[in-house]
Amino acid sequence: MLKTAHGQSQLLTDTYHAAACSARDAMSYEESGVVTAVEVLTAGAYECPLCKRIGNRRLGPNDPRPPFHLGCRCTTVPIV
Repeated sequence: MLKTAHGQSQLLTDTYHAAACSARDAMSYEESGVVTAVEVLTAGAYECPLCKRIGNRRLGPNDPRPPFHLGCRCTTVPIV
């Protein structure tokens, strides 16, 4: 995987950024009042086995949101 300290720190930074964006999206969806659920989209050719199992599933309000692991490229889309 990433062998340099810089590469590892970039992976952590990217994952924390994804978590912050996911939290922002969740708040925005809730505040809209029209989003009924969210669906997980995966990174296609870059998806790992875990994300492949989770992909295209609808999540309820209490389900965990991406990122599901370090370096996760999943995201959510609103279902209205």
